[in-house]
Amino acid sequence: MTLDQLRIFIKVAETGHLTNAANELCLSQSAVSSAISQLEFKYDLKLFDRIGRNIKINANGRALLPEAYKMIAQAKTTDELLKDLSGGNHGAIDVVCSQTIGNYWLAERISKFHKTFPNIKINTTIANSDKAIEMLEHGIADIGIIEGENNSTLEHTEIKGDALTFVAPRELRLWANDMKTKTKLQNLKYVVREQGSGTRHSLELYLADYGIELKQDNIALTLPSNEAVLSAVSAGVGVSLISELVISGIGNNENINRFPSGIAARKFTILTLKDRAKSRALKAFKTMLTEN
Repeated sequence: MTLDQLRIFIKVAETGHLTNAANELCLSQSAVSSAISQLEFKYDLKLFDRIGRNIKINANGRALLPEAYKMIAQAKTTDELLKDLSGGNHGAIDVVCSQTIGNYWLAERISKFHKTFPNIKINTTIANSDKAIEMLEHGIADIGIIEGENNSTLEHTEIKGDALTFVAPRELRLWANDMKTKTKLQNLKYVVREQGSGTRHSLELYLADYGIELKQDNIALTLPSNEAVLSAVSAGVGVSLISELVISGIGNNENINRFPSGIAARKFTILTLKDRAKSRALKAFKTMLTEN
Protein backbone atom coordinates (compact mmCIF):
# COMPACT_ATOMS: atom_id res chain seq x y z
CA MET A 1 0.00 0.00 0.00
CA THR A 2 1.25 3.49 -0.82
CA LEU A 3 0.36 6.89 0.59
CA ASP A 4 -0.76 7.97 -2.87
CA GLN A 5 -3.22 5.07 -2.99
CA LEU A 6 -4.61 6.10 0.39
CA ARG A 7 -4.91 9.74 -0.68
CA ILE A 8 -6.82 8.66 -3.77
CA PHE A 9 -9.01 6.29 -1.73
CA ILE A 10 -9.90 9.14 0.67
CA LYS A 11 -10.78 11.53 -2.14
CA VAL A 12 -12.98 8.98 -3.91
CA ALA A 13 -14.70 8.24 -0.59
CA GLU A 14 -15.28 11.95 0.03
CA THR A 15 -16.57 12.79 -3.43
CA GLY A 16 -18.32 9.50 -4.22
CA HIS A 17 -17.21 9.92 -7.81
CA LEU A 18 -14.10 8.87 -9.75
CA THR A 19 -14.16 11.85 -12.11
CA ASN A 20 -14.63 14.42 -9.35
CA ALA A 21 -11.84 12.81 -7.32
CA ALA A 22 -9.56 12.86 -10.36
CA ASN A 23 -10.30 16.53 -11.00
CA GLU A 24 -9.59 17.53 -7.40
CA LEU A 25 -6.35 15.53 -7.36
CA CYS A 26 -5.29 16.75 -10.83
CA LEU A 27 -5.04 13.16 -12.05
CA SER A 28 -6.61 11.27 -14.91
CA GLN A 29 -9.70 9.21 -14.18
CA SER A 30 -7.86 6.08 -15.29
CA ALA A 31 -5.08 6.78 -12.74
CA VAL A 32 -7.63 7.12 -9.95
CA SER A 33 -9.51 4.00 -11.01
CA SER A 34 -6.23 2.06 -11.28
CA ALA A 35 -5.11 3.09 -7.78
CA ILE A 36 -8.39 1.90 -6.26
CA SER A 37 -8.26 -1.36 -8.22
CA GLN A 38 -4.67 -2.04 -7.14
CA LEU A 39 -5.53 -1.44 -3.49
CA GLU A 40 -8.53 -3.77 -3.69
CA PHE A 41 -6.54 -6.43 -5.59
CA LYS A 42 -3.66 -6.39 -3.11
CA TYR A 43 -5.95 -7.21 -0.18
CA ASP A 44 -8.60 -9.11 -2.15
CA LEU A 45 -11.19 -6.80 -0.68
CA LYS A 46 -13.79 -4.55 -2.28
CA LEU A 47 -13.85 -1.04 -0.82
CA PHE A 48 -16.52 0.40 -3.10
CA ASP A 49 -19.67 -0.91 -4.71
CA ARG A 50 -20.02 -0.18 -8.43
CA ILE A 51 -23.61 0.54 -9.43
CA GLY A 52 -23.71 1.28 -13.14
CA ARG A 53 -21.44 4.29 -13.64
CA ASN A 54 -21.63 5.26 -9.97
CA ILE A 55 -19.31 4.24 -7.14
CA LYS A 56 -20.31 4.09 -3.49
CA ILE A 57 -18.14 3.33 -0.46
CA ASN A 58 -19.16 0.08 1.26
CA ALA A 59 -18.73 -1.23 4.82
CA ASN A 60 -15.10 -2.26 4.17
CA GLY A 61 -14.28 1.18 2.84
CA ARG A 62 -15.99 2.91 5.75
CA ALA A 63 -13.92 0.82 8.17
CA LEU A 64 -10.70 1.77 6.37
CA LEU A 65 -11.45 5.50 6.02
CA PRO A 66 -10.60 6.69 9.58
CA GLU A 67 -7.36 4.70 9.54
CA ALA A 68 -6.46 6.17 6.16
CA TYR A 69 -6.98 9.68 7.55
CA LYS A 70 -4.69 8.84 10.48
CA MET A 71 -1.94 7.47 8.22
CA ILE A 72 -1.98 10.51 5.94
CA ALA A 73 -1.91 12.84 8.95
CA GLN A 74 0.99 10.92 10.51
CA ALA A 75 2.94 10.98 7.25
CA LYS A 76 2.47 14.73 7.09
CA THR A 77 3.61 15.15 10.70
CA THR A 78 6.75 13.13 9.93
CA ASP A 79 7.41 15.21 6.82
CA GLU A 80 7.07 18.42 8.85
CA LEU A 81 9.46 17.08 11.51
CA LEU A 82 12.13 16.33 8.93
CA LYS A 83 11.71 19.79 7.39
CA ASP A 84 12.02 21.38 10.83
CA LEU A 85 15.20 19.41 11.50
CA SER A 86 16.64 20.65 8.22
CA GLY A 87 15.96 24.31 9.01
CA GLY A 88 12.19 24.81 8.97
CA ASN A 89 12.24 27.51 6.29
CA HIS A 90 10.56 25.51 3.56
CA GLY A 91 7.55 23.24 3.20
CA ALA A 92 3.80 23.80 3.05
CA ILE A 93 0.89 24.69 5.31
CA ASP A 94 -2.62 23.48 4.49
CA VAL A 95 -5.17 26.09 5.56
CA VAL A 96 -8.95 25.65 5.55
CA CYS A 97 -11.11 28.70 6.07
CA SER A 98 -14.65 29.95 5.62
CA GLN A 99 -15.69 31.86 2.49
CA THR A 100 -15.69 35.30 4.05
CA ILE A 101 -12.21 34.80 5.46
CA GLY A 102 -10.77 33.10 2.38
CA ASN A 103 -12.18 35.55 -0.14
CA TYR A 104 -11.85 38.86 1.71
CA TRP A 105 -9.45 38.60 4.67
CA LEU A 106 -6.73 35.98 4.29
CA ALA A 107 -4.89 36.99 1.11
CA GLU A 108 -3.32 40.10 2.64
CA ARG A 109 -2.00 38.07 5.57
CA ILE A 110 -0.57 35.32 3.36
CA SER A 111 1.22 37.99 1.34
CA LYS A 112 2.74 39.40 4.52
CA PHE A 113 3.80 35.92 5.68
CA HIS A 114 5.52 35.21 2.35
CA LYS A 115 7.71 38.29 2.76
CA THR A 116 9.32 36.62 5.77
CA PHE A 117 8.96 32.98 4.67
CA PRO A 118 9.07 32.99 0.84
CA ASN A 119 9.79 29.25 0.58
CA ILE A 120 6.78 28.09 2.58
CA LYS A 121 3.79 27.35 0.38
CA ILE A 122 0.30 28.11 1.70
CA ASN A 123 -2.39 25.79 0.30
CA THR A 124 -5.88 27.19 0.95
CA THR A 125 -9.20 25.38 0.89
CA ILE A 126 -12.46 27.27 1.32
CA ALA A 127 -15.25 25.46 3.16
CA ASN A 128 -18.01 26.27 5.61
CA SER A 129 -17.26 26.14 9.34
CA ASP A 130 -18.53 22.58 9.88
CA LYS A 131 -16.50 21.21 6.97
CA ALA A 132 -13.40 23.09 8.15
CA ILE A 133 -13.61 21.41 11.55
CA GLU A 134 -14.06 18.01 9.89
CA MET A 135 -10.97 18.54 7.70
CA LEU A 136 -8.88 19.43 10.74
CA GLU A 137 -10.11 16.45 12.73
CA HIS A 138 -9.21 14.16 9.81
CA GLY A 139 -5.73 15.66 9.49
CA ILE A 140 -6.40 17.02 6.00
CA ALA A 141 -5.71 20.61 7.09
CA ASP A 142 -3.05 21.96 9.46
CA ILE A 143 -4.91 25.06 10.57
CA GLY A 144 -8.43 26.42 10.19
CA ILE A 145 -9.89 29.91 10.43
CA ILE A 146 -13.63 30.22 10.87
CA GLU A 147 -16.18 32.85 11.89
CA GLY A 148 -17.52 33.01 15.41
CA GLU A 149 -17.34 30.36 18.11
CA ASN A 150 -17.25 26.59 17.71
CA ASN A 151 -18.18 23.63 19.83
CA SER A 152 -15.40 21.32 18.71
CA THR A 153 -12.64 19.91 20.89
CA LEU A 154 -9.98 21.54 18.73
CA GLU A 155 -7.45 23.99 20.12
CA HIS A 156 -8.83 27.45 19.40
CA THR A 157 -7.64 31.05 19.54
CA GLU A 158 -9.99 33.97 18.99
CA ILE A 159 -8.81 37.00 17.01
CA LYS A 160 -10.40 40.22 15.76
CA GLY A 161 -13.09 39.46 13.20
CA ASP A 162 -15.73 41.41 11.32
CA ALA A 163 -19.04 43.23 11.72
CA LEU A 164 -22.37 41.97 10.40
CA THR A 165 -25.06 44.06 8.76
CA PHE A 166 -28.47 43.48 7.22
CA VAL A 167 -28.92 43.95 3.49
CA ALA A 168 -32.27 44.34 1.76
CA PRO A 169 -33.62 45.09 -1.73
CA ARG A 170 -33.60 48.81 -2.55
CA GLU A 171 -37.39 49.23 -2.26
CA LEU A 172 -37.59 47.61 1.18
CA ARG A 173 -37.18 49.64 4.38
CA LEU A 174 -36.36 47.29 7.23
CA TRP A 175 -36.49 49.68 10.15
CA ALA A 176 -35.86 53.29 11.08
CA ASN A 177 -33.61 54.48 13.88
CA ASP A 178 -32.45 50.91 14.50
CA MET A 179 -35.89 49.92 15.85
CA LYS A 180 -36.75 46.28 15.26
CA THR A 181 -39.82 44.28 16.24
CA LYS A 182 -40.45 40.57 16.44
CA THR A 183 -43.41 40.92 14.08
CA LYS A 184 -41.31 42.64 11.42
CA LEU A 185 -38.53 40.08 11.68
CA GLN A 186 -41.02 37.19 11.51
CA ASN A 187 -42.63 38.56 8.35
CA LEU A 188 -39.37 38.93 6.41
CA LYS A 189 -38.15 36.42 3.85
CA TYR A 190 -34.48 35.55 4.30
CA VAL A 191 -31.78 34.62 1.80
CA VAL A 192 -29.36 32.39 3.70
CA ARG A 193 -26.18 30.38 3.33
CA GLU A 194 -26.15 26.60 3.64
CA GLN A 195 -26.24 24.71 6.94
CA GLY A 196 -22.81 24.78 8.59
CA SER A 197 -22.05 28.35 7.52
CA GLY A 198 -20.83 30.70 10.26
CA THR A 199 -22.85 33.60 8.84
CA ARG A 200 -26.05 31.52 8.82
CA HIS A 201 -25.37 30.52 12.43
CA SER A 202 -25.06 34.21 13.35
CA LEU A 203 -28.45 34.91 11.77
CA GLU A 204 -30.01 31.99 13.63
CA LEU A 205 -28.65 33.28 16.95
CA TYR A 206 -29.82 36.81 16.15
CA LEU A 207 -33.40 35.71 15.42
CA ALA A 208 -33.40 33.40 18.45
CA ASP A 209 -32.90 36.46 20.66
CA TYR A 210 -36.32 37.61 19.39
CA GLY A 211 -37.86 34.17 19.91
CA ILE A 212 -37.84 33.42 16.18
CA GLU A 213 -36.70 30.11 14.68
CA LEU A 214 -35.20 30.26 11.19
CA LYS A 215 -37.09 27.60 9.23
CA GLN A 216 -38.41 26.89 5.76
CA ASP A 217 -41.43 29.15 6.21
CA ASN A 218 -39.24 32.25 6.33
CA ILE A 219 -36.35 31.13 4.11
CA ALA A 220 -36.76 32.41 0.57
CA LEU A 221 -33.57 30.88 -0.80
CA THR A 222 -30.52 28.94 0.42
CA LEU A 223 -27.29 29.62 -1.49
CA PRO A 224 -23.68 28.35 -1.31
CA SER A 225 -21.77 31.66 -1.46
CA ASN A 226 -21.84 35.23 -0.15
CA GLU A 227 -21.78 36.60 -3.68
CA ALA A 228 -24.84 34.56 -4.64
CA VAL A 229 -26.64 35.79 -1.52
CA LEU A 230 -25.97 39.43 -2.44
CA SER A 231 -27.14 38.82 -6.01
CA ALA A 232 -30.40 37.34 -4.72
CA VAL A 233 -30.94 40.28 -2.36
CA SER A 234 -30.20 42.69 -5.21
CA ALA A 235 -32.83 40.89 -7.31
CA GLY A 236 -35.44 41.41 -4.60
CA VAL A 237 -35.68 37.81 -3.35
CA GLY A 238 -35.31 38.66 0.35
CA VAL A 239 -33.09 40.09 3.06
CA SER A 240 -29.91 38.71 4.57
CA LEU A 241 -27.32 39.18 7.28
CA ILE A 242 -23.83 39.43 5.84
CA SER A 243 -20.27 40.44 6.68
CA GLU A 244 -19.13 44.01 6.15
CA LEU A 245 -15.99 42.51 4.59
CA VAL A 246 -18.11 41.02 1.80
CA ILE A 247 -20.05 44.24 1.20
CA SER A 248 -16.93 46.40 1.09
CA GLY A 249 -15.25 43.83 -1.17
CA ILE A 250 -17.86 44.18 -3.92
CA GLY A 251 -18.25 47.97 -3.74
CA ASN A 252 -21.51 49.91 -4.02
CA ASN A 253 -24.67 48.26 -5.29
CA GLU A 254 -27.53 50.68 -5.86
CA ASN A 255 -30.07 47.84 -5.67
CA ILE A 256 -29.18 47.02 -2.06
CA ASN A 257 -29.90 48.95 1.14
CA ARG A 258 -27.89 48.36 4.30
CA PHE A 259 -29.26 48.42 7.84
CA PRO A 260 -27.36 48.12 11.13
CA SER A 261 -27.85 44.79 12.89
CA GLY A 262 -26.82 45.93 16.35
CA ILE A 263 -24.73 42.76 16.66
CA ALA A 264 -21.35 43.20 18.31
CA ALA A 265 -18.45 42.52 15.95
CA ARG A 266 -17.88 38.78 15.87
CA LYS A 267 -14.55 37.08 16.38
CA PHE A 268 -12.68 34.85 13.99
CA THR A 269 -11.37 31.60 15.48
CA ILE A 270 -8.07 29.91 14.63
CA LEU A 271 -8.30 26.12 15.01
CA THR A 272 -5.57 23.49 15.28
CA LEU A 273 -5.39 19.94 16.59
CA LYS A 274 -4.40 19.79 20.27
CA ASP A 275 -2.38 16.58 20.11
CA ARG A 276 -0.58 17.17 16.83
CA ALA A 277 2.97 18.48 16.73
CA LYS A 278 3.20 21.89 15.07
CA SER A 279 6.01 22.70 12.68
CA ARG A 280 8.00 25.90 13.01
CA ALA A 281 6.31 27.18 9.87
CA LEU A 282 2.84 26.52 11.29
CA LYS A 283 3.71 28.17 14.59
CA ALA A 284 5.04 31.23 12.75
CA PHE A 285 1.92 31.42 10.57
CA LYS A 286 -0.40 31.17 13.56
CA THR A 287 1.57 33.84 15.43
CA MET A 288 1.29 36.15 12.44
CA LEU A 289 -2.48 35.65 12.31
CA THR A 290 -2.92 36.45 15.99
CA GLU A 291 -0.86 39.63 15.71
CA ASN A 292 -2.83 41.00 12.74
